[in-house]
Amino acid sequence: MSRPAPRNFRPSLHFTAPTMWLNDPNGLVLENGRYHLYYQHYPHDTVWGPMHWGHAFSSDLYHWEHCPIAMAPDELGMIFSGSAVLDTDNVSGFGKDGKAPLLIYYTSHGDQERQSMAWSLDGGMTFTRYEGNPILDNPGIRDYRDPKVFPNPVLGGFSMAVSACDRVMFYHSRDLKHWEKTGEFGPVPELPREKYLWECPDLFPLPYEGGETWVLLASIGVYDKKDGLNFMCWTHGHFDGKTFIRDPQAKMERLDQGFDCYAGSTYWGTDRRIFLGWGNCPDYAGQTPTGEYCGQMTLPRELTLCCTESGCQLAALPCGLDSVLFAKPVSGTHLETETFCLRVQGTGAGSVTLYNENGEEVTFGIDEENRVFLDRSRATRLGIDPLFASSSICSAARPCSGPWQLDAIFDVTGLEFFTDGGTRYFSQLLFPEHPYTALRTSGAVSVQQFVPSLS
Repeated sequence: MSRPAPRNFRPSLHFTAPTMWLNDPNGLVLENGRYHLYYQHYPHDTVWGPMHWGHAFSSDLYHWEHCPIAMAPDELGMIFSGSAVLDTDNVSGFGKDGKAPLLIYYTSHGDQERQSMAWSLDGGMTFTRYEGNPILDNPGIRDYRDPKVFPNPVLGGFSMAVSACDRVMFYHSRDLKHWEKTGEFGPVPELPREKYLWECPDLFPLPYEGGETWVLLASIGVYDKKDGLNFMCWTHGHFDGKTFIRDPQAKMERLDQGFDCYAGSTYWGTDRRIFLGWGNCPDYAGQTPTGEYCGQMTLPRELTLCCTESGCQLAALPCGLDSVLFAKPVSGTHLETETFCLRVQGTGAGSVTLYNENGEEVTFGIDEENRVFLDRSRATRLGIDPLFASSSICSAARPCSGPWQLDAIFDVTGLEFFTDGGTRYFSQLLFPEHPYTALRTSGAVSVQQFVPSLS
């Protein structure tokens, strides 16, 4: 059942389901010029329930066409998160009349978690479940899910990463149907098993300094709820065809410094590494005041590796940052809309505050210790959830020194901002009871305001 909302919080730039509950993005694939977005969806309530796969597609990652539900629970259980593959060489044998099949891999969540697959010949609109499901049986652990399939450049064929409690398990296949285990990554000392749960792994190469390095992503759930949820990445390592091997000097780092990015993944079939995440926190998502719908995705982001004073950093910037988001300049400090972009430049400590006449405000910028920060302790007067209220300030050390630029995108419900070429980025829900109407600055800061060129 939908809940009454204090006002319309539906964003313009961020993807939302037409109604009801949404969480993890699934099956991200570019097919015939269309970016498909499948997602965890409960079509009968605005809180989590038996999981289906919702579906939408877009030509630009901002304008979406909603489609009928792609997958519903079956005799093996709910349809949990997973990935998609466009089988252009038809190694699976599901293709017909020259049509490449679109394959999806997902977790069947029943009395235990097992991996299953389905295929489509109509552009991902309808799917036929594989008669050999499950393709991977449970190895005897409770949390065994979120299959991510990717090409294997060493052995040929394909590999699959599956989260398995405190580690990632890897499998290999030649035909995308039959899989054999090849290795594991984890556990790691930074994430003790009794406290943390790994989810939604993703592994891919990125160019770096004339070569490439492999990047492993994993969302990390926290059992005791005291340390907050994290989206972690390892950016120094390689894939030997069997498992991810972490370089000895590799540090585990947060992918997003905010509280509201989780369970993300990257697209199959693109020439850029495009990431999309669930723009919410699982611990309070069901308490957010959004009315007929619940949950949104982050902005689509392109991931790259860059060299900084602090070494190799995984960077992210929104797709269409300049051509789409920063297209129409607006003068003054008055905020005319609830979807706008700010390009902030500064030297030393400085900040921007968005506020309204009701005392609601959010402040972000660079502090005296050269840390990027955001403070949402006064962002809303709405009582959302104790954890939302306690998770009010986030910060991260800059990977460099000197002058800085911060690009902020505010979209009705919250804020995403990116600094130092995208090497630090924050996703933060705010839910002001009344729209922010103005901005003020502190320190040696200049601000340009823009309205995105999207209709």
